[in-house]
Amino acid sequence: FKARFEVCGYSQIHGVDYEQSFSSTMRATTFRTLLALAAHRGLRAEHLDISNAFCQADIDGSNIWVQPPRGFEHLCRNGEALKLLKALYGTKQASYLWQQTLSKWLVAHGFTRCKTDPCVFTKFVNGKSIIVGCYVDDLLVLHDPNTSMFKDFVATFLKSGGGTFDGKHLGPLEWFLGIKVQQHENGDYSIDQSKYIKDLLDRFIPNSDAIAYSRRVPYPPTKFKELREATSDEEIEQVKQLPYLQIVGALLYLSTMSRPDLAYHMSVLCSYMQNPSMQCYEAAQSLLLYAGKTRDMAIRYSRDYRLPNCLSEHVKIVRNKAGLHAFSDSTWTAPKSTCGYAVFMCGGPIAYSSRKLNLIADSSALAEYSCASSCSKELSFVRFLLSELHFPVHGPIVLGVDNTAAITISEKNGATKLTKHFDFAVHRLRDEVEHLRVKPVWVDTEHQTGDIFTKALDEKAFLRHRDTFYK
Repeated sequence: FKARFEVCGYSQIHGVDYEQSFSSTMRATTFRTLLALAAHRGLRAEHLDISNAFCQADIDGSNIWVQPPRGFEHLCRNGEALKLLKALYGTKQASYLWQQTLSKWLVAHGFTRCKTDPCVFTKFVNGKSIIVGCYVDDLLVLHDPNTSMFKDFVATFLKSGGGTFDGKHLGPLEWFLGIKVQQHENGDYSIDQSKYIKDLLDRFIPNSDAIAYSRRVPYPPTKFKELREATSDEEIEQVKQLPYLQIVGALLYLSTMSRPDLAYHMSVLCSYMQNPSMQCYEAAQSLLLYAGKTRDMAIRYSRDYRLPNCLSEHVKIVRNKAGLHAFSDSTWTAPKSTCGYAVFMCGGPIAYSSRKLNLIADSSALAEYSCASSCSKELSFVRFLLSELHFPVHGPIVLGVDNTAAITISEKNGATKLTKHFDFAVHRLRDEVEHLRVKPVWVDTEHQTGDIFTKALDEKAFLRHRDTFYK
């Protein structure tokens, strides 16, 4: 049996019992980018787990007193309490203190903390690299297999090797945050969440294996367009008894980490969280069943990747950047358009999004131009991150857009009747193009991968775009 001493952090007072409580976690985009870079460079991925991480951080200057747990009353006499020396689980500042402790140790041992993502640390010696990505107590370590840098790191890091922290080396990376990571013999990496999906089916639809028909699309597009909020009190009470919020929350994590083909459907279902209808619950179940039928699909990052035919004229530019390119698309709908984009590297998606634009577009050109501008922000993040990982991206990144007006606006300065009312923030794309950081190119709608993030597509179009994500 195991037991853990936790404290009642909800009774802490800011400024008295703690000062800082924020701690960052590694972004999903960063995690996928690290695996793509590992595939391109031939790096090995290892997994380290820290035991009782929070308890390995010293408490800050605050004096925190706690009552002893039941069964250990003998530790204190009447009227006495225990003074915390370590950041026990439950204290508001525990996560912050652990992150600061880990960061200081890594920096003191020659690592550099990335400014783009503060949960990533790098160390380069004689052209060889070791990269550490932190997600609370899980550490993803990429290293060059031809050096002893990783062995030296483990020896100084873990107590089992005479180091500082109590933890375990779990071997080559196989599972990370519920994601299965497979390292292939040729150096490729693939990720999927098949076990996570199976657990969701067992939890929410125990008889899913008995459903014989195959779901080739998440939900019929005509029915998905008709989703609405609950209208009657009876329906509201009925849906309250159903696990709609739990299913959507679980699927949201799935779509965020490894299933971009669910991103648009999840953005719509999340908009009904306040007042879902029975049809919304049916759609959520359908998405889960579809995920179950396709749970073996995996994103694969490979040095030997294939580029889409629509970018055949720009092969040299794309291949010089390890296959880094992007697609962006938008629907022109009232009152706000839906924006979607995907960024690819080494043949697999490393970043993607599906959301409503924060403006009302009065033309398709503005909708497409705004979406491409949003995608350029993500490209800036990826560019800066790769630069800190000693993989600088030189020259413009190809961005596929299926609207010629948006491309023309981005390439030509000046205000016209069409553009004079555009917000300054939207013109970020024009600045990126002018400084040769982004190169927008026209692609036809049939090959516009971003289309899958903007609307519920028919089966043929959905499968065509979906297959660009999974190998």
